Amino acid sequence: MALDAALTVAGVVGPVGALESATATARDRVPGVLVVALNDRRYDVSLHLIAAVVPLHDLADRIRERVVRAATAAGLARALGPVNVVFEDVVAGEARAGR
Repeated sequence: MALDAALTVAGVVGPVGALESATATARDRVPGVLVVALNDRRYDVSLHLIAAVVPLHDLADRIRERVVRAATAAGLARALGPVNVVFEDVVAGEARAGR
């Protein structure tokens, strides 16, 4: 859900594909996403992304807002802890929005 939300933000090119930055699900691994269970029963979500050449602080804020909105829509707002955005690479070219 968090990655899907992030990928809809203009300026996000895609997730980092490294296994070190992936979370396992029952069926596969989600590249670019690390989730940590916090002691307060919430989850810390870190998104490892590739961005286009855009103002990165603004992009990170828009990504966090989109993830919070998606969590709220899914009824998971109380379970969502901090949303960290890590830009592993910045590439020149078209700023992609959506998938």
